[in-house]
Amino acid sequence: MIEWLLGELGLILAFGVLFGAGLPTLFALGVRALAGSSDAAKSASSRRWLRVTAWTLFALAVVVIAAALGLVLASSLGYTVSFNQWPPAVARKH
Repeated sequence: MIEWLLGELGLILAFGVLFGAGLPTLFALGVRALAGSSDAAKSASSRRWLRVTAWTLFALAVVVIAAALGLVLASSLGYTVSFNQWPPAVARKH
């Protein structure tokens, strides 16, 4: 019982914290970088890097959300996704 709680439940808790708090944090950091890029006191080079950072963080959040939606959609359409290799293998359920 203890092994199950520490193993499976711990894994679910870790992914919940990672995606539940991680994605909003990425988005918030992107917003903060974008807000800092409009500061007139900074140099043009610094503002450019803040914009690049902000849009990179936004793109990363979108990619993670799209991958999660793809995983849910694949399993609901009768496919199984295996993460034993890279890239993950998608196969039809038997």
